[in-house]
Formats: sequence, C-alpha cells, structure tokens
Amino acid sequence: MSANSYEYKLLGFSPELDWRPLRFVSPLPPAMICSVCRLVHRTTCYLLCGHLLCIRCYQRCRVDDALVCPLDSNVCPEDDVLWRNFPLESLARAQLSVSLLHYPSHRHSTCAFGLKHVLCFLPTI
Repeated sequence: MSANSYEYKLLGFSPELDWRPLRFVSPLPPAMICSVCRLVHRTTCYLLCGHLLCIRCYQRCRVDDALVCPLDSNVCPEDDVLWRNFPLESLARAQLSVSLLHYPSHRHSTCAFGLKHVLCFLPTI
C-alpha cells in the first residue's frame, strides 16, 4: 500500500463490493472498521470495553446472553452492545483512489461517484 492510500475490504454494502480491496486517499472513520478482522462492515457494534466488532465477529464471540471480547476477554452483556448501521452513502465523504484500482484514470473521485463507476467495470467472479 502506498503512503498516499489506505486499503480496506468492504463487506455487507453490496455483492459487487464484498471482499474486494479498495484504496482510499484518506482513512475511513475508525467507527467503520472492525477491531478484530479489520473489515469495513455495514453493521458494527461497540462493546463496553471500547472495541468495535462487525456482525460476523460478534456472532463468533457470543456466549449465552453475553459477549466475550476477543481482544481483552472482557464480558459485555448483550443489552449493553451499541449497534450501528452504515449505508453505502456513508462512504461518500471518503476519497476513493480510482487510479489504484487498475483503471486507466489517474484521478481521485469521491466515493459517491467512484463506487458507482467501479461497480460498472468490476469483473464478475
């Protein structure tokens, strides 16, 4: 990763973007990045210990009616978990680095435009 970009893998925003590495000119807000797997997931939760988990990591850490944080082993009751949902538009403030996606364009565009552009040209898997 270059000094001028931040690479993330998104999950839960759209099938076309899931698991694809995308590079941004500026870092995404920490509230969008899972403390365990480092994925940018659409649905995340805050624990009392201050760590943030995506829904996938949350499901792996549930024990009865509580959650055991995989990073510090603190127990957090499910009632104390704060959930957040990020729509695709929440990425609009970040700058998607189009040139780092192996496209001919060498300019940066905002995510609101950039993601739509990328969706048009992503190869199907």
